[in-house]
Amino acid sequence: MKYITLNPDTQAQLYRFIQESTKKREKRRALAILMSMERKCVAHIAQTLEMNPDTVYDWLNHFEAKGLGGLKERPMPGRPRIFQTKDAAAVTEVLKKSA
Repeated sequence: MKYITLNPDTQAQLYRFIQESTKKREKRRALAILMSMERKCVAHIAQTLEMNPDTVYDWLNHFEAKGLGGLKERPMPGRPRIFQTKDAAAVTEVLKKSA
């Protein structure tokens, strides 16, 4: 079993990270750290967050090695997006006008 021990300052930073992050995946990772701090076993954390236990172990290891930076999203491999979500409304508007 693996448990994370946090000092009060790091715990406060983690709560702030959860509040400020706009990414669901980052919040889920931070929640896993808090659950580990509460002495929840990895199997319980994985079941609660609907994740694979190996993934939870990876998150805990990343946090131990890199702190909060280990919870942040890394760039995804592959070709970058050409079409941005924010452009969807403009494209829809153009298509409506041309129809």
